[in-house]
Amino acid sequence: MMMMITIKIIIIIIIIIIIIIIIIIIIIITIIIIIIMIIIIIIIIIRKILIIIIIIIIIIIIIIIIIIIIIIIIIIIIIIIKIKINREKKKKKKKKKKKRRRRRRRRRGRRRKKEEEKEKEEEEEE
Repeated sequence: MMMMITIKIIIIIIIIIIIIIIIIIIIIITIIIIIIMIIIIIIIIIRKILIIIIIIIIIIIIIIIIIIIIIIIIIIIIIIIKIKINREKKKKKKKKKKKRRRRRRRRRGRRRKKEEEKEKEEEEEE
């Protein structure tokens, strides 16, 4: 009778131990699965965040490039306008200067001619 009870107790203990081991294994497996899922979710989130960050960076770079191109175009246009204005100013100035010079030269020439004529007349009179 005592043997039967002890055998039953031993069997119950063994069953309990097996159940505990199984429960522990299941818990460990579920923990591992949960950890793996969390890691996968984190990786997915990080990828999405990275993709979003990369897209934002690309957009920012494109905007910066467009702004730089616009600035360069504006600068080129300003330079061209300034060059045209300067050329027009120079042309106007040059024309005025040339006219003045020509007039002066002509006057000088006329004076010389008149002076030469006077000198010739004076020489003839002498």
